[in-house]
Amino acid sequence: MLKNLKAEMIRNGVTGGQMAEAIKIHPATLSAKISEKRVMTWNEVNAIRNAFFPNCALEYLFASDGKAERSGK
Repeated sequence: MLKNLKAEMIRNGVTGGQMAEAIKIHPATLSAKISEKRVMTWNEVNAIRNAFFPNCALEYLFASDGKAERSGK
């Protein structure tokens, strides 16, 4: 899971819906990407950082905790 991204969303009052709309994907798809069930593209990563978190380093914001969420756990 991208825990730093989730934390920054909460700190900055940014919703998944807002981010999904900004990068033109369905909110459920964004959720799958944040939980690392799907891969985020470089264009999506840059667009999210530039639009919502310009003061955060990409390495910090999109660091994986190595624990992709799996359904059924």
